[in-house]
Amino acid sequence: PVTSRSPAPEKGKAAAAADSAKTGNPVDHSLLSASVFAPTCMTADALATGFMVLGLENSLKKVNLLDSVEAFFIYANEQGMVETIATDGIKNMIIQ
Repeated sequence: PVTSRSPAPEKGKAAAAADSAKTGNPVDHSLLSASVFAPTCMTADALATGFMVLGLENSLKKVNLLDSVEAFFIYANEQGMVETIATDGIKNMIIQ
């Protein structure tokens, strides 16, 4: 499952796909998409949604603590350029 955000009218911003349970407001961070590979689709979907709320840094910390879970993230860097980061398990699956 992939959870992502849609481009927003505001330059350099993306519309949030999820609201923060803490504030009730849309999340505001650089993570644009989270693709998760897990033992079940339900687990992957739940994690992808959660990662979109947590943001890139916290999601990377969490995914590295989970067995049998890998992830591929798309995010906007500080200059607004799109970049990607993948867990080691995903890196091993990518053919270059």
